[in-house]
This record gives sequence, C-alpha cells and structure tokens, in this order.
Amino acid sequence: MEIAFSTTMDKKTVKAFYRVCLYARNPKKSMVIYTACLSVLAAIDLWQGYTYGWPTRQIVLSVIMALAAISQPFLYYVLPEIKFRAYAKRQAPTINFVFGDEEVQVFAETSDFEDKAKIKYAMIDRVKETKDYFYIYMSKRQAFVVDKATAVGGTAEEVRNKLMSCLENKRYKILKY
Repeated sequence: MEIAFSTTMDKKTVKAFYRVCLYARNPKKSMVIYTACLSVLAAIDLWQGYTYGWPTRQIVLSVIMALAAISQPFLYYVLPEIKFRAYAKRQAPTINFVFGDEEVQVFAETSDFEDKAKIKYAMIDRVKETKDYFYIYMSKRQAFVVDKATAVGGTAEEVRNKLMSCLENKRYKILKY
C-alpha cells in the first residue's frame, strides 16, 4: 500500500487545525455555547453586583467573566488569522505524505529548504479525523495535517483503516464535522 497526500498550509487548513486543537467537539457550536454560558454568568454577576453592592471580589469576578466570554470569539476567529499570517510570512511548506505498510514518509519543502522523515506507525501518539483532514499527533503539541482530498494511489478510507489497525481505538477519534 502506498497512498500519497499533499498538504499546503493555506488559510482553510490553518483555521481547521487551530479550531480542532482548541475545541474537542464541533468548533463553531462549542464556541457559541461557551460564549453564551460565560455571558449569562457575567450578566448574573453584574445584576448581583448592581442589586447587592459592589464588593471588590464581585468586580474582579465580573471582569474575569467578561474577558472569558470575549476570548472565545477571539480564539475562534482572530487567532487562526494571526497564525495564517505568520505561516504566510515564513513561506509555509508544502508537506507530502506517503502512507506505506510499515511507516509514513513525510517530505516538506519550500524554496529555501527540503526535509524528509520516516515515521513508524508505532511512534504516532494519536489521530483525529474530520471530513476534510487527518490530524496525526506525534506528541501532545506536535501534529501533521493531512488533506484527505489530495489522495493519490488509494483512498482516505484505506489510510483510516491502516491507522486504526495500528492505534488503539481510544487513540483514534473521528470527529463529526
């Protein structure tokens, strides 16, 4: 089995990657729920402060709640834009993956450098899968993004089956978005 994929860190890929890292479930729905809950708590806190007086801890708690509510849309909309601009300035590499029987070969290249690595399936920490991408984690903080639409020589389902057979089910998560 040799199935090749190619991923470019374009805006869509960067947004998807950061959102899957920040939210365990559906990113947009999670962001809306977190923002709504924090806003309701902040409103209750403000109402209590207005009704019963403003002790110092009430003011501090109100500010923290408001900042937490504002941070969710920031993390969802603004952070991926900032990260994409950072990738664009550095000329983000095109990353090619070849999934074989025993290992994944990774080739990264830009006009300035070229790098390659062979990764045994046993070295993979965990995998998350969405309808568009595989996120192959080498550690808690390092992951490769594989664009499923670019498959050559096979299908994403074949790669999914290979990864699932090499990883325990608890380390392979299919996300429903």
